[in-house]
Amino acid sequence: MSFREKSAWIALFASLVIYGSYFASGGIASFGALIGATVLFVLVMIVLTIAAAVMSPRDASQPADEREKLIALKSSQICLVVITLGALGAIAALFDGIDRALVANFLFFSLVAGEIAKDAAQIVYFRRGA
Repeated sequence: MSFREKSAWIALFASLVIYGSYFASGGIASFGALIGATVLFVLVMIVLTIAAAVMSPRDASQPADEREKLIALKSSQICLVVITLGALGAIAALFDGIDRALVANFLFFSLVAGEIAKDAAQIVYFRRGA
């Protein structure tokens, strides 16, 4: 498994666990909880990515090859579609008079969902050999 695939697995795992618990906890009304979840996500990503790099330092220091660049591009397109749909949904909700805090959390959810879709797509592309 390449370092970039490991990184995608780490990001997917961290997103699902940390942001999944944030949205499931009902703490969506608290800006502090959102900041706390984001800081925790960044810390977990740093620690796990460093651990993965220490386990295979030669692989971690290699520049991305053409296949990895193509995988990143294709998965970023999926991420963009998810985020765009979420933004359009948030705009519609604002015109419908939905509470601004809920719309902000929906936008944040859209960002998280887009990143989860990107990470999952990267893993699939790495596995399929795309």
